[in-house]
Amino acid sequence: MVHSCCVINCTARWSGDKGFFRLPSENDKERRKKWLRNIRRADPEDPRKPWIPCNTDRVCKNHFVTGAPSTEDPRHPDYTPNLNMGYTSTEKLEDKLKKIKRLERFQNRQSLNTGSNSVPSSTAEPMDVESPFEEVSCQQVSLNQFPFASFTVDKNFSCITCEHVQEEAYASPLDSGDGRDELLKRQAIYFNQKCVQLIKEKKEVEEELQKASFTVMNLSKKQLKFYTGVRSWSIFHWIVRIVSGGYQFPTVCKKLKPDDKVLMILMKLRLGLQNKDLAYRFGATEDQVNKIIKKGVKVMAKALRFLIVWPDKEATIRNMPKVFKRSISYQKTRVIIDCSEIFIKRPTNLLARNITYSNYKHHNTMKFLVGITPCGAVSFLSKWWGGHVSDKELTLNSGFLDHLEYGEQVMADRGFLIKEELICRGASLVIPAFTKGKNQLKGTEVISSGKLLISGSMWNALLAA
Repeated sequence: MVHSCCVINCTARWSGDKGFFRLPSENDKERRKKWLRNIRRADPEDPRKPWIPCNTDRVCKNHFVTGAPSTEDPRHPDYTPNLNMGYTSTEKLEDKLKKIKRLERFQNRQSLNTGSNSVPSSTAEPMDVESPFEEVSCQQVSLNQFPFASFTVDKNFSCITCEHVQEEAYASPLDSGDGRDELLKRQAIYFNQKCVQLIKEKKEVEEELQKASFTVMNLSKKQLKFYTGVRSWSIFHWIVRIVSGGYQFPTVCKKLKPDDKVLMILMKLRLGLQNKDLAYRFGATEDQVNKIIKKGVKVMAKALRFLIVWPDKEATIRNMPKVFKRSISYQKTRVIIDCSEIFIKRPTNLLARNITYSNYKHHNTMKFLVGITPCGAVSFLSKWWGGHVSDKELTLNSGFLDHLEYGEQVMADRGFLIKEELICRGASLVIPAFTKGKNQLKGTEVISSGKLLISGSMWNALLAA
């Protein structure tokens, strides 16, 4: 009876030679199942059902690497037919040949060491003694295979040493003639080089991640000024020392350093970024950012409160800029005032919503009065008020007038109608000329307003910063 190969697209026919092999019997269910899985045939009558071979079905030698099936070791490539099976295979013929060679070398080593029980055999893929660096991976061999070789790593991760291998008196329970010592030395060298390489790669990846992260260390001086308004690194680090020194700074998100938390708060105050944006930048959660800003702002306000000092008159005159000294009209200027507003969320309470709504900003805001000296130092800061309050009412009720002395000048904008209140205290108000009810300003008014704008440029520059 003439038999043909049962593999798909195989035209080989049996003519009495020994190149055809039966499928494993039903007694060897596991191997038979693997053969049928590699053959991938379906029932000709019903393709949805698996193919059931009969006793006359054969597989030719063209589907085995060595030309015949191997029944000894399940790791052998020819344990099942896997060559020219009628479909594309991911494993190349060269890889299968290498596996066969490695298996033969492994079997030879086992035959030499059958009398020794010091090192148990592993179920992993055998290691090539001649070329361990090309054919072995770290996952293929366990360190438990080598009980008399202990590995240590130094603190700087610069070198990994294998004790008992580098020592001349290498204590091996096996004879040196069986080749086992040489095998262990090769394996130790391989693990040493592999571990050092992996540690270097880990360091490189960590350095790249550190450079890519948004932290204070990765900012330039120009970027620091843009994000925080601080002009130098020395001032920024001084702020961090003051804030985190004697005060309980937020401890949430321990992976963020105090420098990064201060940077986060300053970015929030200066740029008004959303908390979700800050969370993405600093690698934190939105809830952590909320807690840091909520508590951090209070801590910074308390820690840096000593910087707001009302200087005495002699110190103000001594540090008066030249643009004020040259003008007779502004030589007595003690302070420059203006109101600033910060946007807030719309309150749910109707009364609070009415009090905080600013007609100027067309938004719910919190309003406060700020005063600076002619040299640009902040000398006065009022409490928070609702954005609906006028500049005059805020100035009169903030306690600002209590700091003024007789003969001093206050420089302000047109909205501060406090001239009469200042006269009662012996002080004077300097504001730009009004244009209401006039076709045009007088020449003297134009000159004085221009000088006033030049003198007040410091205040505008401070707000812009």
